[in-house]
Amino acid sequence: MRRDLGLTAAQVRTRLAQEADAHRSVAAVRRALSAPPAGMWFDKSTGRLVVAVTGAADAQRVRDVGAVPRTVPHSRAALTGLMRRISGRAGGGVPGVTGWGVDERANGVVLRVARTRRGRGPTPSSAPSAASGRARGSRSPSSAATRRHGSRADRWWAGSGGCPAARASAPSASR
Repeated sequence: MRRDLGLTAAQVRTRLAQEADAHRSVAAVRRALSAPPAGMWFDKSTGRLVVAVTGAADAQRVRDVGAVPRTVPHSRAALTGLMRRISGRAGGGVPGVTGWGVDERANGVVLRVARTRRGRGPTPSSAPSAASGRARGSRSPSSAATRRHGSRADRWWAGSGGCPAARASAPSASR
């Protein structure tokens, strides 16, 4: 973590403790909510678990278990449905589309589109979205979520058992 995230030894200890607290909060959030949240992520600036919810009652339940709620317009079910629609339309593949997935922090779906030789990729105009009938497109080989939210080494997944950078930088980890 020191090398990959540029943290001091003290910052690494603090960050690991915060992430451990966030992982404990994940289980409490899942027990408190009647349906899966629209997303969960670790906010490195606050050191807390953020949970995307669609209503005030769920926001209060999230607060009650010590996490930070963020109210979003689209539920997990809506995002999953959108992914099914995109997968159904894309089928075995669409020229130029390298992938798609849910961006939990943005509460939407991102399409990754390969660049052509001229630096312009095809547009994802026929892909559906939860709100307007369109999905956001990214013309970069790296994901839009990574550009907005930090380096790939800085990712954190609920229930992952810790920060991937900590596992990748451990002496026993293979690369």
